Amino acid sequence: MKIPVVGTGTAVYDILLKLTNFPVEDEAAGVIEQKTQGGGMTATAMAAVSRLGVNCAFFGNLGDDDTGRKILQGLIDEGINVDGVEMLPGYVNTVSYVLINSKTGSRTFLANKENTPAIELTDIRKQLIDNAEILHIDGGHYEDDIRIARYAREKGVTVSYDACRGDREIKNGCRLLPLCEIVITSADYPAKVCGKKTLEENMRELSKYGMKVLITTLGDKGCAALIDNEIRYFDAYKVDVADTTGAGDVFHGAFVYGYYKGFSIEECIRFASATAALKCTKIGGRSGIPTADEVWQFIKTHNWQ
Repeated sequence: MKIPVVGTGTAVYDILLKLTNFPVEDEAAGVIEQKTQGGGMTATAMAAVSRLGVNCAFFGNLGDDDTGRKILQGLIDEGINVDGVEMLPGYVNTVSYVLINSKTGSRTFLANKENTPAIELTDIRKQLIDNAEILHIDGGHYEDDIRIARYAREKGVTVSYDACRGDREIKNGCRLLPLCEIVITSADYPAKVCGKKTLEENMRELSKYGMKVLITTLGDKGCAALIDNEIRYFDAYKVDVADTTGAGDVFHGAFVYGYYKGFSIEECIRFASATAALKCTKIGGRSGIPTADEVWQFIKTHNWQ
């Protein structure tokens, strides 16, 4: 079976706590709501792709422990192909504790560091890429992602990059950027990588790496995109926000969905913005991911731009 979208990178286990207030040292705070679910940048992006109705796969390494099995089951529950996931005994997975301040909507993350080994290009992983149209990566395993992205480009597969680790990019000489055709960055990434004074200057500097699509997400202010050599700004949809955890990941997944479907860049941005907004109405990176029908209905009934 052809799987058009494949992702590799970060998969974690999220424990989300909505608090009455953010705790001060030696004081207590109440928990209003608690949720546990799979998380991680690429894994959640693939959850969005799948929820929207396109077959996708995730590959990578997980420690073979209770947390790893929960992460794996979360991917399976989303209908994501996991043939390329290897469960390895003796390694640690990331558990992320997300503290959500109900008064301000702020999020504070507490997480350990996973220690799984390099993501090797096994035969099954090569087969997944060979039969894909888009590969999505997040730079979390930088050297692995370079090898994987290079292989994908050799096979004619479009590479999409969730570029949010500017310090790591600089440390590694920006070697991943020339291999990626779709680059969607976090708000602070362009300045960290390019060091110019304005967002426009930094995005134009980034564009010299040759990507076809360059977008910078700006949270509740929307995003900026370089289209036809012009920096254009797009608003975010306005919703009652319960939690923004995973909003960027869902934006990436929805953009990839639209790109695969043949949408224009503007249409991809509109669709991704609507999908991410709907996600924000529920706690957790995956709880609020809508179906494509729900996104289109939302677009019909809500103003944008």
